[in-house]
Amino acid sequence: EKAVNLAQGGYKVYYSTTSGFSLGSATMVDVPYASGATAPTTKTISGLTAGTYYIKVVAYSALTPQGGSGGSVSDASTQICVTLN
Repeated sequence: EKAVNLAQGGYKVYYSTTSGFSLGSATMVDVPYASGATAPTTKTISGLTAGTYYIKVVAYSALTPQGGSGGSVSDASTQICVTLN
């Protein structure tokens, strides 16, 4: 990951209360890559209420930043389900 994400790379975490959601209809949190001790291993999403949330993650690369010509973006991860009490 480090070689790919030295600058302008990272992950986008999409979440929704609808199972099987499309990325365009979901809320997104950006988790930019940071090296060394500041490298993200968790992300806290504030303001969520009790209920079930569905989450997908997409990686993007600095080799061709998102929005650039041919942007280097992964397919979305498999959806996971999280229930908050």
